[in-house]
Amino acid sequence: MGEQRLAKWYFGGLASCGAACCTHPLDLLKVHLQTQQVASMGGSQMAVHIVRSQGLLALYNGLSASLLRQITYSTTRFAIYEL
Repeated sequence: MGEQRLAKWYFGGLASCGAACCTHPLDLLKVHLQTQQVASMGGSQMAVHIVRSQGLLALYNGLSASLLRQITYSTTRFAIYEL
């Protein structure tokens, strides 16, 4: 009863970063599909086009901004929730 639990709020921020790493390629594909001038490709065709023309890591372009948002916003939310 006298033992106090240590809050591990930063695990929520790390989980948010992991989720961003998994969903970022899908968000990138969504933006590419929304901004094409003529709707000529579907989702899988667009993914193949990006990988062939720019390489596999091109699906993760812009990931650093997404991770920065998760580190600041989501981690702060979890920390405030623990208060």
